[in-house]
Amino acid sequence: MIKLNEDIEFVLKKLLEYGEGYIVGGYIRDYFLGIEPNDCDFTTNIEQERLKEIFKQYSPKSIHKKLEVTRIKYNKVYYQIARIRGEEGETLEERLFQDLIKRDITVNTLAFDGENLHYIDGAMEDLKNRIIRFIGIPNKTIEEDSIRILRAIRIFGSKKFDSFDEESRKAIARNRFLLLKADRSRIILEFEKIFGSDNLGVIFKTLDELKVLEVIFPYVKGIDMSLAYSLLDNPPNSYSTKIAYFLYPIYNKIIKENHLGYAEEKSIEILKSLGINEKVSKKVRNLLRNQYYFFKLEWKDEKIIRHELLNFFKNSGYPKGFYEKVLDFIDKETDFKYVISEKKLRLISNNMKKSEFPKFFNFILHLHKFDKKGVTLDYVEKGINRIKEILEEENKIILEENDVR
Repeated sequence: MIKLNEDIEFVLKKLLEYGEGYIVGGYIRDYFLGIEPNDCDFTTNIEQERLKEIFKQYSPKSIHKKLEVTRIKYNKVYYQIARIRGEEGETLEERLFQDLIKRDITVNTLAFDGENLHYIDGAMEDLKNRIIRFIGIPNKTIEEDSIRILRAIRIFGSKKFDSFDEESRKAIARNRFLLLKADRSRIILEFEKIFGSDNLGVIFKTLDELKVLEVIFPYVKGIDMSLAYSLLDNPPNSYSTKIAYFLYPIYNKIIKENHLGYAEEKSIEILKSLGINEKVSKKVRNLLRNQYYFFKLEWKDEKIIRHELLNFFKNSGYPKGFYEKVLDFIDKETDFKYVISEKKLRLISNNMKKSEFPKFFNFILHLHKFDKKGVTLDYVEKGINRIKEILEEENKIILEENDVR
């Protein structure tokens, strides 16, 4: 027996009082996966207008007239109730089966009426083996609605499935370009769900491996996105930060091929394509700029001028633990070229007063704004000389003030 909370049990009993009612899809799937379900959908044979009367105290609203989907609000939680699909003259059991096989993947074809579990052949086996498989003929299922590709990959990653059925994987590769014809607003909605999902790094890595990402975002083609996926493995609960993590490799490539101003323009364009509002867009662009400046410094050892790095991130808007994860990633990647080595930094730091570090750090950061090559030893020496000049000027002023006194 599937355990239901009181609110869900109330809605189901109300449906069963006036007709037939089933809990369907994700709620039942997540229950058997051992995951706490975060939403619950129902299906019923009750007509939509009658349904509105039954739940008139719970703000019923039609959100899809053709499919007869009604949304209600009970105890501050929204529930969707859809009319069971099927042909006239069919029994209720036949109509339920027809409704289930018109869904996207087998593990979403589970229905529970409070006592009995209903599902299509193979659904429970795929759930047990954690396999994502499109219903029926995979090519046809995707041709009917290409957004099913994104939904399947989102569920694969967020619910920690192990693999795709081979035919389903081939069907994604064969039909991924159909996403170019899909309604952009539906793609945006699906990406909002993706950015709100767990295991974000796995989702984007899978989108990339199956070459789906480059169809939706041509900018990623030929870019090593591994840093983005590493950061997205365990991101903070911040929508703008997650987007910045994802976009940084693209942003960095545009800068290298053009310049910072062009990257700013392109980032606005990309964020608009994701349906991001101006407020969030500004936050993301600010994070991208700060992330770019940080990576140009390419510090290898987080112990070196740690205090200054913490100050940098405090002002940049990134979460406190971000740079530690970045440094861990850099240490593991042999492909990174360190324009300032740890040895150079130690030599410099041994010959500098602690009070000089902030000015040195800010000076190097300032130089980066005008130089694309990264920090060279010559620049470091220029930085030290400039700091000495500043300190000499400050000491001169102090001496003059003392003379006046």
